[in-house]
Amino acid sequence: LTNVINDLKSLFGDDIGTARIRVYKTSSDKYSINGTTTEISLNTRIAKIFLKYGMPIGKRVEQDYSIPDWIINGTQEIKAAFISGIYAAEGYTPKMQSNNKNPRVLGFNMSKRKSIGCKNLVNQFSKILDDLDIEYNVKIENVYTKDWNEKFRFEFCNNTENIFYVSSILPLNYCIDKHNKMILFNEYMKYKLSILNNPLSKTYNPNIRTKKKCSNIKTFDEYVVDLKLR
Repeated sequence: LTNVINDLKSLFGDDIGTARIRVYKTSSDKYSINGTTTEISLNTRIAKIFLKYGMPIGKRVEQDYSIPDWIINGTQEIKAAFISGIYAAEGYTPKMQSNNKNPRVLGFNMSKRKSIGCKNLVNQFSKILDDLDIEYNVKIENVYTKDWNEKFRFEFCNNTENIFYVSSILPLNYCIDKHNKMILFNEYMKYKLSILNNPLSKTYNPNIRTKKKCSNIKTFDEYVVDLKLR
């Protein structure tokens, strides 16, 4: 979260109060949760600015909120930064499938109380992803956690070109683990596309789309080892 503090200071000056970072373990056998929660606290002046620009208060699952117009109608850079922030906080950590050549599905999920509903928020996320030209699928299901919720899951289509595109436009500055893994994914996708486009050449052309399979593609682990040896 040092990146967050530095960015806040660049926006609002050094007077952001005594910024505190709190990290603690989060676990629940009932809900299969075992991870880490990170919190940051700032002064009231900065909090009011966030509220002015549409930040919801309280547990998001219980709040009836919308994505602010300045994001919906913003530049491509603003939209990519917004999705990047959502993915950094709520997204699946990049991993490979069992064949170690294809990535598992990337995406993110969130929930709203069923009494509130998630249709409007899903439509807003869909518009942003459409504007960014990201291919995706969206699923909605009812789940019970203390109360009935509508859980919506956005998953990026898992073809090589789309995953490379997603990994190349999302600046995951606020989640170092996902950021570093996404860099490796990005490089591996470039490598795979170069083989798929022309098995005899390493020339990368992202505009060429093909389903051709090549048996000489290295696994992800083999590729990472080669990178470290260079």
